Amino acid sequence: MTFRVTAEDAVAVKRWSRRLRIDRSEFLRQALRRRLAELNTAQDGLALAADWGPVEDWTDWADATR
Repeated sequence: MTFRVTAEDAVAVKRWSRRLRIDRSEFLRQALRRRLAELNTAQDGLALAADWGPVEDWTDWADATR
């Protein structure tokens, strides 16, 4: 996988990978893995909330204003 980054991001990746004493590729793999895990967790949470549906049936309130 190849992608472009800004010069500032490239410098930050280089600095952090040196500071952590890991290869830049490994640093990016770990960052990508963590971000994908965050997205999957968020998606799972939203799917669970959607499965709940409405807590109460409020359809009778629509007639109350008439």
